[in-house]
Amino acid sequence: MKTRLTILLIFLCSLASVNAQDGFIAVNANLGFGTVNLNGDVLGNNQSGLAYTGGVGLQFLSSRTVSLVTGLTLEQKGANFEGTDFFDVGGVEFGTEDLRNRISYLTIPAMVRLSTSGDVKFYVQGGPYVSWLLQNRVMTDDGELLSDDQAPYQDMDLGLTGGVGILIPIIGPIKLNLEARHSQGFYNINTISPSDNTVTTQGTYLLFGVSLGG
Repeated sequence: MKTRLTILLIFLCSLASVNAQDGFIAVNANLGFGTVNLNGDVLGNNQSGLAYTGGVGLQFLSSRTVSLVTGLTLEQKGANFEGTDFFDVGGVEFGTEDLRNRISYLTIPAMVRLSTSGDVKFYVQGGPYVSWLLQNRVMTDDGELLSDDQAPYQDMDLGLTGGVGILIPIIGPIKLNLEARHSQGFYNINTISPSDNTVTTQGTYLLFGVSLGG
């Protein structure tokens, strides 16, 4: 699957780089960081934690101010858990530990973007996203890996994403892209019994990147 995604990504970027010269398609790449958390019925000691995101995107321009934005993004979701109790085989508590749960996804958004005209462009965008689970890790606060198991969560996540940003010309069609984006899951990713206890994802990111066209 990873090989197919790589081939598809190279093809789309090649197509976009050609069409960007004609102003129909723009391609961009970005990296960022932000805060993530989990919402749920069975979560009590969870807190926001730092996470990363990054990927490539395509912008299909229907006019100078309206476009469709999609792409492939690797992003982390999850939460920090403060004061988690640990028990021995006899059920006796022997300590507490602060934990970090990081869930890695491959995400495809489908957003409508409304932009201002002019060389420097401000924009607002939003729409649904679909994510596929790649990895689920639980670590101690000092980085010790305790679990690498995808079983507690569904293979897919669905939600809404959107944000605001600015495109600043650098050289020719190349532009600096700064964006603040929020993602809110509405699909129950919990698989642990009872599975009707809802757990959903959320994340707010600050992205830095470059755009060819747009």
